[in-house]
Amino acid sequence: MTHQRSALLIEKVTQLRQELPYSPEILHALFAQTSEDSRSSLEDVAQSIASDPALTTRVLSIANSAYYGLQSEIASPLRAVSVLGLEYIRSLILSFGVQSIGQNLKSASGFALRDYWKHQILTAVAAKHITTQLGQHPLTAEALPNPERMYTAGLLHDMGKLLTAMLMPKDWQRVTEQAKAKHCTVAEAEEDYWGMDHGVIGAMALRSWNLPASLTEPVSWHHAPDRAAEHELDARILCLANALAIRLQSSEEPVAEDWKGLLQSFDLSLRPLAQKIAQSVKEPEQKRLLAALA
Repeated sequence: MTHQRSALLIEKVTQLRQELPYSPEILHALFAQTSEDSRSSLEDVAQSIASDPALTTRVLSIANSAYYGLQSEIASPLRAVSVLGLEYIRSLILSFGVQSIGQNLKSASGFALRDYWKHQILTAVAAKHITTQLGQHPLTAEALPNPERMYTAGLLHDMGKLLTAMLMPKDWQRVTEQAKAKHCTVAEAEEDYWGMDHGVIGAMALRSWNLPASLTEPVSWHHAPDRAAEHELDARILCLANALAIRLQSSEEPVAEDWKGLLQSFDLSLRPLAQKIAQSVKEPEQKRLLAALA
C-alpha cells in the first residue's frame, strides 16, 4: 500500500513541471545566470526576465513596492535587476514558482500558507548566517557553499510539504494526524506513510525543473544529511538552519535531528547566532519577500 501511494505521489510531483508560471527553460537559464560563478551580465538576466511577460510583471511589482521608497518608478527588467540584486532575483523567481503552484492548494487541507512561508524565510536567513559564520573559520572557509545559495535552499527546503498538501490533501492530513498521535516529526510520519519524507519529495520537483544537485541534494536530505552524496556539508547546514528556525518560532513541533550536536561540530554558539537570525528576519528585505509570497 505504501508503494502504491508513493508511486502515485511521485507521478503527480514530476508532472508539476507543466504547472510552472514560466517555462523550466527560463527558470534553468536564470538560475545559471545568477549563480555565484556565472559570467552573465545584468543585461543577460534582464533579457531572460523580459522574455516572459508574467515574470516581468511580478519582478517589476516587487521592485516598485513601498519597501524601497524610490523616487521614480522602475519600468524595465534591467533597472529592477539593478535594484534587487542577482541573488535576490534568483530566490524570488524560484519562490514565485513554488508560490504559483501553491495557489492551487485547497483550504480544506488545513495547510497554513503564511506560516509555511514564514518558516521558509526564517530557515533561509538561518542557513545564510550559519554559512557566513563558518566562513570566518580558516579551516572550513574554502570548502563552504555560497551563503546566498544556502539562502535559496532554505526558501525551498519544505516545498515537499506544500506539494503533498496540494496534490494529495487527504493523505497529507493523515500524515500530520499520525505525527501528532505518535509525538514524532512530520518527516518521520512521512517516512512511515510514503517511504520518503518531504525533503525527498520537494527535491524531485526541483530536479524536474532542471535545477542542479548543489540545490536539490541539500533540500532532499535536510532531515538526513549523512545520506547526501556530494553536498553533505550543505545538507548539514540546512538541517541545523531548519531546527533553529523551529526553535526560534517557539513551535511545539519536535526536532528529531541532533541540532545541538551540529552546533557543537560547527563550533557555533547558540545565543549570538540566534540573535543575529532573529534580527535579520525583521529586515525590510525579508518582510518584502513575505508580503510577496504569503
